[in-house]
Amino acid sequence: MSVAPVRQVEVRPAEARQFVERPFVGRTAWWGSVVALVVLVHVAVSLSGRSSSFALTTFGDVAECTVLLFALCAMFSNVRSNRGPARLFWLLLGSGFGLWLAAQLAWTYLEVLRRVAVPNPFSGDIVLFIHIVPLVAALAMQPDAGAGSRRFGVLDFMLLLVWWLYLYLVFVIPWQYVNVNLKAYGTNFDLLYLVEEILFVVGVGILWRRTSNAWRKVYANLFFAGALYTVGSYLASEAIDRGTYFSGSFYDLPIDASIAWFGVAGFAARSLLAQAEPSELPSGAMLFWPARVAMLSVLSTPLVACWIAFFSGTPPQVIKFRLLVSLLAIFLLAALVFLKQSLLDRQLVNLLQRANASVENLKRVQGQLVQTEKMAALGQLVAGAAHEINNPLAAIMGYAELLKGAELPEAPRSLASKIIEQARRTKSLVNDLLTFAQEHATARQPIHLDAVLNSAVKLREPDAVAKNAYIEVRHKADLPPVAADGNQMLQVFLHLIANGLDALEEAGGGILKVTTQVENGNVVVEFRDNGTGIKQPDRIFDPFFTTKPVGKGAGLGLSVCYGIVQAHKGEIACMNNPDSGATFRVSLPLL
Repeated sequence: MSVAPVRQVEVRPAEARQFVERPFVGRTAWWGSVVALVVLVHVAVSLSGRSSSFALTTFGDVAECTVLLFALCAMFSNVRSNRGPARLFWLLLGSGFGLWLAAQLAWTYLEVLRRVAVPNPFSGDIVLFIHIVPLVAALAMQPDAGAGSRRFGVLDFMLLLVWWLYLYLVFVIPWQYVNVNLKAYGTNFDLLYLVEEILFVVGVGILWRRTSNAWRKVYANLFFAGALYTVGSYLASEAIDRGTYFSGSFYDLPIDASIAWFGVAGFAARSLLAQAEPSELPSGAMLFWPARVAMLSVLSTPLVACWIAFFSGTPPQVIKFRLLVSLLAIFLLAALVFLKQSLLDRQLVNLLQRANASVENLKRVQGQLVQTEKMAALGQLVAGAAHEINNPLAAIMGYAELLKGAELPEAPRSLASKIIEQARRTKSLVNDLLTFAQEHATARQPIHLDAVLNSAVKLREPDAVAKNAYIEVRHKADLPPVAADGNQMLQVFLHLIANGLDALEEAGGGILKVTTQVENGNVVVEFRDNGTGIKQPDRIFDPFFTTKPVGKGAGLGLSVCYGIVQAHKGEIACMNNPDSGATFRVSLPLL
């Protein structure tokens, strides 16, 4: 049976890119056809229907509600598939379109269900006015920069929201309720709403020009849709003020087309951003502009109040209402600024504490590195000297043994015994030097430190009785095992117990408390005495450093302990107790 050869096809980068982009291009064309269909249907109905007829009004209101629902679903469809700033970006966009839909539903309720003309001014205008604020806040998320970009603070958003409400209450509401003036109401509303729209379009344009990844196409769609809506909204507002606007007219055509375009941008973004990579982080000015704009809004409120009081030239009741609203806005803005400053202070304190902890950890690691370098340098120095000393020392001990065994008078033999004793003491010191200087292969195996500790305590009990001291041991129940060399750990514990007993002897007696516990994945053994303490605990592990009298120690015991614990990837530390005495702490990782 023959097997057909496998044909290998080389895919060039350009062909691969076209293969990836074709599905997106197809989906974009499909969504573009949706916008074209909306436009064509709207044109056909507007041409066939009579001016301001109920059927045309119903079509216009229902069509706008439909495209708004379409855009709302498009924005929220991206919430679950994104994380971090991108998720907040789409969530805020969806919130803006939700407010927009709520205002349009109120409009449709009056014209279609109740069959009454929408009053001018309309009470739902404030919802329509506010829906731009979440859209502008969404731009501050800067989702194209990835998770590293600065998130737009909730308090910054609240500051902008209060500020825009303040502007609406100051420039629009007085002509609607305080001193009714439809012309002033329409002019001020159109101007403020136009400023909002332009701010959104300019913000999207800046992001579009700055971005170089897949988000560029998303921002481009949002830019052109926002620009189209700005033009259509301005024309419709002018028509409303002139009394020539009716639902379903050609004035709704650019508005419905722009809303459908927003929906197309939202649905197309799902496939377009599936493999998008974050672009370069923006500059500092670009990162912090939301907070700066929010603070500028706070600073501008008293200036607006001054203009109202001295230069507005409006009726007294309007000035009184505006000043009352200004005072309330200043209070709310100050409260939000105070809350933001409190949160910033708390965050700065936390950062300062973390920085101090990092500095302390850095100092501790630096000290360990210095100690390791000291031991390594000294180890190289003493290793050669120890080997050279061993050779003549062995000869001295050999000849002394011959003298001791020879038939000589008692005096020479006694001197030979003293020579042997001192030679053995010297040999023990040399062995300590070799242990300190050389790295020996440790036979690590699972052991229980409580058993090793019990052995060390039993060996040191006679010394404790002689020095008027008592060893108190407290074991943690079911202490987990560690991977260690039992003989070396026994040597460490013997040294630490002996050191504690010596300190208690100087103090005239006392208690050496030995405890075991588990902390952060390590077995910790503490040796706590109530002696006189240590004068220089930071130097206690230095080779040849000792606080004992001459002849009671060479200062190598604790250095050897330090080297053994470090070889076991553990930590050993020494500190003076707050009341009296000192504590040695040995920490070894769990098996």
